Amino acid sequence: MKKLSVLVIVMLLSVFTMAFTSSATCTIAKNDEIIEVNMQFPIFYGMKNIPTQKYINTMFFNHASEFMQSIYDMAEQGFEDSKKYDFPFMQYAAWSQYDLHFLNERFMSLTMNYYQFTGGAHGLTVKTAYNIDLSTGKNLELRSIFSDDYDYSSVILKEINLQMKKAEEGTFFSDSIERIENEQNFYLTEEGIVMFFQQYEIGPYCIGIPEFFISFDLLRQGLKI
Repeated sequence: MKKLSVLVIVMLLSVFTMAFTSSATCTIAKNDEIIEVNMQFPIFYGMKNIPTQKYINTMFFNHASEFMQSIYDMAEQGFEDSKKYDFPFMQYAAWSQYDLHFLNERFMSLTMNYYQFTGGAHGLTVKTAYNIDLSTGKNLELRSIFSDDYDYSSVILKEINLQMKKAEEGTFFSDSIERIENEQNFYLTEEGIVMFFQQYEIGPYCIGIPEFFISFDLLRQGLKI
């Protein structure tokens, strides 16, 4: 497997600062006839827990690098096939960008959008949530932020279905969903939890990645955080 040669990682301006920690944006970039790369991801510094800080920074770098390399491998193969079988080649793309939604001394909640174009009518974006316990560096499961005896699933499900019913007819494949799994994608904000679904999961490509905000006021009874 050929390694993708890219520009040196560049630190851009700080995007989030608190008394105990700060973050900055790093970019890996490349643009040639085979692929356009623009991978943006965060690095953090000033955390009290240095091993966790190192673990988190390494994780984001590795995830960005692995995604970029996987698309490059496909692009290289597609380019070679286009020459071999004499068909037009469309430049591939691998992009990422992130949003830091919540950060305090205990938790970090961040989403990464990984976009790929590998030919066809349009590209595909996958949103990945990182809800991290800063004492351990581990990702939080949805059930871990609620009391064991609290039926968080029913409360969240009811609110999502209410919001779906208010949407324009035809927005979603169905006017309701049936259950919320522990593996459901979510991220935290100062005011509540945002549940989200991937492209094509509950609606057509044109609606993007649907998000549903659930206020902490609805969940206060069972919250542990």
